[in-house]
Amino acid sequence: SDVICNDCHKNVEFKGLNSNCSNCHTFKAGSFNHAVTGLTLDDMHADSDCSDCHKSKNFSIKPDCSDCHDDKSWPKDKPGTVRK
Repeated sequence: SDVICNDCHKNVEFKGLNSNCSNCHTFKAGSFNHAVTGLTLDDMHADSDCSDCHKSKNFSIKPDCSDCHDDKSWPKDKPGTVRK
């Protein structure tokens, strides 16, 4: 559906966008195709909740692997295949 500018810009002042997808988009659990980001999640990570890696569902900061992994970190260890 179309979004009217004033739906988001209440004060009619545009100050730019950041990279946190959730500022404009809402996602239902299991409905997001992660491959659109350039990273297709592997089977172990495909069923994870977004907040497992994206703390507080803040997509503008790097993913955090520490809740599940002591030896993995972003971007050195990617949980899937990167589109080339």
